[in-house]
Amino acid sequence: MINKILMKNRHKTYKQWIIPTLFPLYMAVGIFLIVLSGCATWSEHGIILHDEKPRLAVLPIESTLKLKKLSDLQTMAQDELKPSNEQGLIASEMKKVTYYITTKLENGLIESQFFTIVPSEDTHHSLNEIVSDWPTAPLTDKQALEIGKSVDAKIVLIVELGGYGKIKKKWQMLLIESGIVEGIVQGAVAATVVDNTWVAVGIAAEEILQEFLTWGGGTYLFNRIFTPVILDGRLLSVSDGKIIWNNTAFARLNRKALKQLPEEQRKKKEIRLGLTADKAIVELLKDLDKSAIRNAK
Repeated sequence: MINKILMKNRHKTYKQWIIPTLFPLYMAVGIFLIVLSGCATWSEHGIILHDEKPRLAVLPIESTLKLKKLSDLQTMAQDELKPSNEQGLIASEMKKVTYYITTKLENGLIESQFFTIVPSEDTHHSLNEIVSDWPTAPLTDKQALEIGKSVDAKIVLIVELGGYGKIKKKWQMLLIESGIVEGIVQGAVAATVVDNTWVAVGIAAEEILQEFLTWGGGTYLFNRIFTPVILDGRLLSVSDGKIIWNNTAFARLNRKALKQLPEEQRKKKEIRLGLTADKAIVELLKDLDKSAIRNAK
């Protein structure tokens, strides 16, 4: 749609519409960089990376997912009967999944040049002493900080498994909202190009409708085609309890890793999910490493 409008208005000069269109974007980026430069650094929260590798406690991955079918986690034969203890099997499988992701995160952080990782057995021992009802209830930040202090850690990493084979409602809504924002932006661009408010409204409405149908009505198909994994992580300073880093890694599919497997294995959902989880873990650790590099300078 926008391409057609641009073609019709190709006689307009660069100064007539390109600069006015991009100027707000340049201003927004500039303001963002100014604000970013003024953000508190890790050192302001007691985390010094220049001459030391602060101790970091990796808490066990927590899952807030409510899965109803075992087939959400693994491929099952069409004629296979529904197991009588399905919820128990789901809980058992999710325990394996969270342990796997926790271990992969720990191993990835051990290779980092910025942190000293608290041994997992020490963290688990402290967790069991401080939180009597875990894992039936998720950890609070206060409990996480207590665990960090008890193992002499300066930082605590908390990661929530927000998606595994399925997208939670809150993520579905966020994706729809991002589509609405995108539609409004495209409408604003069109308004600048064609100088017609009604055309801009039409373009914005069309984009918003497309996004809503994709994420609102197409989530079922999305979950069937892809094996999404969402990891939501945050890093807490033990000294003042402040969040010094947070990021969400959203991986849809690990195509590169799948191509290296025999075709029959590619069809198995549990394998696809495991590979997608690997991709999400790499993305999360990569972002954390970038933040550490910025704060080490």
